[in-house]
Amino acid sequence: TLTLGTFTTNGNLTLGDGITTPTISRSSGSISAAPTLAGSVNVAYSENGSNIATGAELPTSASVINNLTANSSNGVTLANNTTVNGTLNLTAGNITNTNKTLSVADGGSVSYTSGHVVGGKLTQVYPVAAETTKTYHVGTSDGLAQVAATVVGKTSTEALDISEVSGAQSNLSTSRFANGNSANFYWVIDEANTFTDFDSATLVFTVADALWGDVDFDSSTFGIDEHYDGLGDSNGWKSYTVDAGNLAIVNNNDGTHTFTLTSVT
Repeated sequence: TLTLGTFTTNGNLTLGDGITTPTISRSSGSISAAPTLAGSVNVAYSENGSNIATGAELPTSASVINNLTANSSNGVTLANNTTVNGTLNLTAGNITNTNKTLSVADGGSVSYTSGHVVGGKLTQVYPVAAETTKTYHVGTSDGLAQVAATVVGKTSTEALDISEVSGAQSNLSTSRFANGNSANFYWVIDEANTFTDFDSATLVFTVADALWGDVDFDSSTFGIDEHYDGLGDSNGWKSYTVDAGNLAIVNNNDGTHTFTLTSVT
């Protein structure tokens, strides 16, 4: 457990016996060099009153981290791409992974209480199954805008990445929202456009994040558009109308995907 100061290793620091899984707990302080691990390791970050930047205590190998726990209201900032093979515990505070990927490996899971992933991708692996739904707790520094993505008919395991991005989508000027009536974020699903068998997604947003002045949410001014090359109009946009009464898109299919939009206050 690291709570203050620097733990300096003048030689090798070895953790674990290869049978039990050790846990590195850190609220503050640092370790001067990465420990030698006999097997996998759990890493837990806890409250210290300020944001915690990960250091040498967090392995960079994709096969080493078992459970990763973020339990700090001021958040944890990842220094590198990180793969969790056991459980990603989002207990309190955000995990910031700007321009990086936080991955949950095949067989891993997410346990959610509070907080979300900010600034980068959250990747989860879909197993061979008739139907699987996984929830992505992603958002911006302003709030959570999670996605529950359903995949049908997987014949091989495959990873799907989702992120939420602050600001305007780069192609917004060619959409129906070019006049500025757009929310201050957008979702990116399968950035490389390589995932197969993606069927549907429920997009959950905070009403305050989507407000631009039309508090009545008239369906003529509130909606959601999907963009990728070859979709919809000549600029790659597919537009969906919204039931203004319940802020939900119901069974709108672009020929490949079905989206449902819902909101929380």
